[in-house]
Amino acid sequence: MGGTFSSEAEGQGQENGQQTNNKIAERPSALVICGPSGVGKGTLIKKLMDGSPLFGFSCSHTTRAPREGEQHGVHYHFVSKADFEKGIEEGLFLEYARVHSNIYGTSFQAVEDVASSGKCCILDIDVQGARLVRRSAQKAIFVFVAPPSTEALEQRLRGRGTESEEQVQERLQAAKEEIASIKEQGLYDYVIFNDDLEDAFAQLTLVARRALAGQVGNGSGSISGPVTLVADEDPAAAASTSSAEPPAEPPADQANVRPLPLPCMCKSWGVD
Repeated sequence: MGGTFSSEAEGQGQENGQQTNNKIAERPSALVICGPSGVGKGTLIKKLMDGSPLFGFSCSHTTRAPREGEQHGVHYHFVSKADFEKGIEEGLFLEYARVHSNIYGTSFQAVEDVASSGKCCILDIDVQGARLVRRSAQKAIFVFVAPPSTEALEQRLRGRGTESEEQVQERLQAAKEEIASIKEQGLYDYVIFNDDLEDAFAQLTLVARRALAGQVGNGSGSISGPVTLVADEDPAAAASTSSAEPPAEPPADQANVRPLPLPCMCKSWGVD
């Protein structure tokens, strides 16, 4: 497992983090995307990035071993636990999360690498990390991608064929806990139900255009307004800050998609 933090980032600590936050003040906002394993976050993110050069994905650090086909510096920065803990102590991370026996996190430098090119930085992180980003000075819009039901998520997990029965049950339990975070006041700005991929992507596109325009979520709803779901807002209000073409606006019939009400969804997952 190779690689440590760059010498440029070493020792800069909280000062480095503050400088990075200041430098990105006038850039597109980051797009923080959360959701349980198997919900389709990766597919949605790939569609967003494939459709526009205005988005960049932050390369996270992790202490877990590389999986087959994964490359250091492309999929993750694979580092030792000692190096990761040192980075945490020095304040090099915007967010991090301890998951089972491993640690995952996004460094300030990883966000800066994307932001310095004028792109919207996409962070695919878990609830622990989202809370840390929300408390930071990072400009961001927070999205939770949810499955329509327990049964739908279980079917997707089993369909991947990569988890044992024990792992499927662990992921379903973890999903229930993550779903509960939707009701956490001040955390998310949008909830998108990935029942239909194209509908979910149309909704994510609306949110992404706002991030490109540098708008910021306040944790109380769709930039301003009631919290819950991606509504039929005017995507033209989130014009791109770049000369490159922003993601295409979804068709009118998709722009007005309104999934199941949030309370119904929470009830279906056994969340009070």
